[in-house]
This record gives sequence, C-alpha cells and structure tokens, in this order.
Amino acid sequence: GVDGMGTRHNPPFLSPILPSLRQKYIRVPVEYANRCIMQILRENFNLKIEEIEHHNLGFNARIGGFLGADLKVQLSSEGKVTLITFRFSYKRVILTLALIFIIAAVVSLSFLSALPLVAALLAFPAIYRVNFEANRLLSLINEAAPLLEREFERQAILKERKRLREFEINIEDLYKRLCRRHMEVWGSLNVLEYKLREYKSKGFSSEEAILKVAEEEGIIEGTL
Repeated sequence: GVDGMGTRHNPPFLSPILPSLRQKYIRVPVEYANRCIMQILRENFNLKIEEIEHHNLGFNARIGGFLGADLKVQLSSEGKVTLITFRFSYKRVILTLALIFIIAAVVSLSFLSALPLVAALLAFPAIYRVNFEANRLLSLINEAAPLLEREFERQAILKERKRLREFEINIEDLYKRLCRRHMEVWGSLNVLEYKLREYKSKGFSSEEAILKVAEEEGIIEGTL
C-alpha cells in the first residue's frame, strides 16, 4: 500500500465484486474534493488531464485501460460536507468478453474442438483486473478522505490566522472586556475559558483565540 494520495495501493482482501454505486461523505468543499479526486486518478491510474471528461460538479473517466470500468463521479454540497457519488459501468468489458466467448463457441462447434473455448477463457482475467482497479480506487478514496479533511482544516486555519493578524487592537484590553461581559452574564469565566480552550485546541494562539471569541460575541467586527 501507500500513504495518502501516493502510488499503487492494494484494496482490502474481501472487496465487493464489480461495485456499481458507492457514496462517500467528506468534510471539505465541493471544488476542493473535485480537485483531490482528479489528483488521485492522475497519480494512481496514470490518467492524463485530457482523458477526464468534466461536467457540472463532477467528471467522467475510464480506469483500467480500454477494457476498464467507465467511472462517473458526481459531487454535491450538503452544507460544509460534500457527498461524492461513484458510479461504475462495466458494459465495455462484459460485452467484449461475451462477444469473444460467442465467437469462440461458434468456432468450436464448427471445428468440433474445445480449443477455441479454452483460448477464450484466457480473456476472462480482464474481469478480475477491472474489479481490482475499481476497488483500488474506492480504497484510496477511503484512506485519503481523513487526510484531505485534516489538510483542508489546516489550510483554513492558516488563512484565518492571517486574517486575524489584520486586527489592530490591544489584546489585553479586549480580554478584560470579555471577562467583564462574562462575569455580568454568567457570573464566572467558565464559558469564556472553555471557548478559548476550544480555539486553542484547533491551533490558534491565545491572542488569536481571544480575537475569535470577541468577534463571535460581537465585541469587535470581523474583517473580510
């Protein structure tokens, strides 16, 4: 296997046979999810950008070569979460193998020989290959999803920290104002300290956490 969105990865031992429809929720915006899935396809399935047919909030591609699975990816936004729908079609490989088998059967009957049928069976590993590739993609998506969520959250926090640095305000005075308000409303600083701890646990500094709480409670106005 590999880490994240890297190279070749083997699917689980007990994989579904020729999966046709799978859905996955991921806590990132639609556009971000779309870019990441295309990156996974390009890096792990050797797809070129021109081999991916784009459509509204999704794209079509083929994985596994000429006799591979036709893949349709559809993305939809549900608040802060993106629903990714994968649809696999195996019509190409199934029809091709059926045609090969029919031709082999006709030839076998014509020459009263089983050799053409035996030879036709050699083409059936193509089914295994396309099934392997479909499951490999699903396995990669499942493993990459939490990594993508963490990376998106990290980028969002960095962007937010940059925005907070634009405030020109005395942090000590701001903290005192917050303390006075919470003492008046709650009679203690427990709620304030809880909020500050929450922001700091997400990666904000103490000063940034104070700004976030003050902005949240309307003491200061946010900047774009």
